Amino acid sequence: MERADLIPMAEERYASLDLPAAERLLECFKQFNVTAELGRIKVPTCIASAELDILKPRRYGEIMHEGIKGSEFHLVPGAGHVVVLEKAAEINTIILGFLAKQP
Repeated sequence: MERADLIPMAEERYASLDLPAAERLLECFKQFNVTAELGRIKVPTCIASAELDILKPRRYGEIMHEGIKGSEFHLVPGAGHVVVLEKAAEINTIILGFLAKQP
């Protein structure tokens, strides 16, 4: 495991997880679809997906990228759902690079 140091934090978070609430949230995710509205987004948009994310797989990011004209799509290799912790330096580089290009 590349970031074994994250295990204690994850254990603590998941120990207090409200499982019924998490289940309801996942059910909502299955019903929530705004794909048809993506074309209405007219601002610069940066989309970063994690290669190994099983909760929100890469395809979700690709769909957003396809639907938002002029968006940027970045795939972070070797990262899962908590990409902002797993690959913080890579995510920061993506975000800062994107922001640096904005007027």
